[in-house]
Amino acid sequence: MRYFLLTALGWVLAAGPAAAVPLPRDKDETTCLDLQAKANGKLKDSFHGGSAGNNLAEVPRGEQTLGGVKLFIGDGLIQLAGSEASALPAKVQGIKVGRAFATLYMLQACGTGYQTKDGTVVGIYTIHYQDKSTATVNVVFGKDVRDWWYYPNSPGVTGGKVAWQGDNAMAKKSRARVRLYLSSWRNPHPRKKVATIDFASTRTTRAQPFCVALTVAGK
Repeated sequence: MRYFLLTALGWVLAAGPAAAVPLPRDKDETTCLDLQAKANGKLKDSFHGGSAGNNLAEVPRGEQTLGGVKLFIGDGLIQLAGSEASALPAKVQGIKVGRAFATLYMLQACGTGYQTKDGTVVGIYTIHYQDKSTATVNVVFGKDVRDWWYYPNSPGVTGGKVAWQGDNAMAKKSRARVRLYLSSWRNPHPRKKVATIDFASTRTTRAQPFCVALTVAGK
């Protein structure tokens, strides 16, 4: 029995960065936030002015469990601009929450991020508590996200995990695939009710962050 426990522990330790995203416990109350009222793009539409078929149409819709976390994925998503001129907004405000929570889960990635250096903050979530105070969550390239296109030798992320992988017609032509990343944030004030969340791009690089789903869990 002792050998079995030590072996199991070794497997957990070997799991590496993926373990950095804590999974919600069964007793945790989980709420999938509705992004559709704030969505400014469709998963089936071509991304970032690209050719037809450069999209996330393969991502499953509705209530899904990805990376061990329950998420609601609608037809729409929130896309933000990078440093270059774009019709996309730099910020989307007022994603409704309406409850206290211990952990925020983010299903996200970025476009045109292939020249962005690891450690660069490409996006920020601002948590607005009901008492008017705020907290911020940085989206760090290399830690939380990378470009949504990837190749066989592309690295993963160090602080989150790859939660979904798929294909699209344009990526296939370049022998690439597409993927989404799941990150989590531990709320320092889990007893304070959160009214809304804003999602903003730092616009410091060409990277264009986008969010597909948000979930809050715990008390």
